[in-house]
Amino acid sequence: PYDPYWYRQSAYWPVDLDGIDRTLDESKTFRLRFWTIGNPLGQLEAMKRYFREPAPGEILGCTAGTTDVGVDPQGNFLLCFNLAPIGNLRASTPEELFHSAAAGVRRTWIVNCPRRCNLLNCVYPQEG
Repeated sequence: PYDPYWYRQSAYWPVDLDGIDRTLDESKTFRLRFWTIGNPLGQLEAMKRYFREPAPGEILGCTAGTTDVGVDPQGNFLLCFNLAPIGNLRASTPEELFHSAAAGVRRTWIVNCPRRCNLLNCVYPQEG
């Protein structure tokens, strides 16, 4: 089930926040020098803020299901990682699923979604 405060009980949540900051700063420097890191600089900076204050708040604008999709290891096609799949790639093509009636219903739900997810990876906006 959806829990916006999942990190409070997670054994994997980082405790060395200064180490997180150093790693992300080094990643920014590396990206500027070699361009082999795909994350925009603003996203790396947003990650630093996220690890210090992960509670829902900073909403970047959810574009789930319109500019991105997900596929899990079983081939399930997801318009949002927090919602059930709308089909499976073993039975349909990505195009069929993306343009299906089920996708339309799911996108309507996403547009009106009450959740306040911190979407730093799956739908971070492109920078100029």
